[in-house]
Amino acid sequence: MGFKSKKYIRIITAAVLAALLLVPRLSIAADEESASSDFVMFDDLADFSVAAAHSEGLAIDIVTEENKYAFSGDDTHLIRVTSEAEWIEYDAPQNGYLVFHTAYAPNETISHFTFEYSSDGESYKKFNPIITEDSVSGKWIPVHYSLKKLPEDAAKIRVTFGNVGGTPWSPCIESVELKSRVADDIGFADCVGTEYYGSTAKLKNLGLISGYSATEFNPEGTITRAEFSAMVSRLLAIGETVDPSGYKKIFSDVAPDYWGTGAIYALYSLGVVNGDENGNFSPEDNITLQDALKIMVSSLGYTASALDRGGYPEGFLREASRLSLLGGLGENYGEPLIRGEAAVLMDNALDVPVVAQNTYGGNNVYSYGEETILSRYHDIITRVGEVTDVGGAGVYAESNTSGSRFMIGGEIYDLGGFDMLPYLGMRGTAYLKNNGNGYAAVYFEKGNGTTVTDIDYNDYDRFEN
Repeated sequence: MGFKSKKYIRIITAAVLAALLLVPRLSIAADEESASSDFVMFDDLADFSVAAAHSEGLAIDIVTEENKYAFSGDDTHLIRVTSEAEWIEYDAPQNGYLVFHTAYAPNETISHFTFEYSSDGESYKKFNPIITEDSVSGKWIPVHYSLKKLPEDAAKIRVTFGNVGGTPWSPCIESVELKSRVADDIGFADCVGTEYYGSTAKLKNLGLISGYSATEFNPEGTITRAEFSAMVSRLLAIGETVDPSGYKKIFSDVAPDYWGTGAIYALYSLGVVNGDENGNFSPEDNITLQDALKIMVSSLGYTASALDRGGYPEGFLREASRLSLLGGLGENYGEPLIRGEAAVLMDNALDVPVVAQNTYGGNNVYSYGEETILSRYHDIITRVGEVTDVGGAGVYAESNTSGSRFMIGGEIYDLGGFDMLPYLGMRGTAYLKNNGNGYAAVYFEKGNGTTVTDIDYNDYDRFEN
């Protein structure tokens, strides 16, 4: 194939662990880099408008109808029209990294492409991308070049076609994708580098929030009372289960056909939300922090305790503090909440024991034990420990697990669709959801004190055996 499987070494330092791990990457990288459902086009190669510069011997080729069978779906691609070394140059994006999707004829022995980067736009250094390929019967071979490890000070990227003296039009570049610079690619791109990334990534993978898209959450945006009600109803797994037509009109400003009526009425039926003295809910007003805390305290079943502590708002704020709901939220209780803060509040609520209300002889009895929002409403459990085995890879010896299993704290679970390999050797919390056949991973949260240093193939000269 002209290239070998790439490997990297990960050094992990934790409170009780210091391990040097060698992890094969090719098969994992293939899934990560080429099978993305969140494809963001950087250059579709319909013309040269996106490129910063290019040599004269390149052309945009339109695939003819009779040749479409050979390609993966792109109708335009970049080819050489000479057998000389030709190049194209791009400005390095600051909000992500590039993946070049290419293809070459199955009968060609090629040297692929040479990648270089420049920090000053004048001097260039060679760079080794992460190379993966797909096997597609009867088609040209798709090859993907990921620049995920490109130095952050790179300003320009130059790609030079190899195979000098061979067939000019093989290989070709079909498209260039822009991917988020997230270490594990599991969160929202616009939350990277913010204080909201951990909470939004966790809630996204647990299926408890969704953004405007798979990559956009808008953490600094405000959130209305109706929007927050919809988020909380999803947290309680009630969604929009209440049919407003079955109730008389509860709030004068919430029409039966309003998009958020089902969620608002569902929370009202549980005693979680109420309106003002005029019977209004004000669904389009931005929700304040103190109102959001009141709703969350009531959602967890602590309304009676908050009323005993003084009622709204002081009693609910005291109860929120006692339940550790205030972490990361500040003290501007009367100010509008933003979406990132709403995610932090929901994250804080995941560890709080849920109050159960039982009725005995006309008297309400309240109790709580170990059940949380996750265990009660979503059948999600947590396991804390060290990830010692993932698939065929193990920290201490040969792996104790197969390709679809992993071990944490000495217990084995299914991987599900979540990639646990980046967390091999780390201590932390695995979130596991019952998929009908047992519990499978949906998220992993690294423990405090864990630091990671990646040493990849750009950092060593030779690797043998």
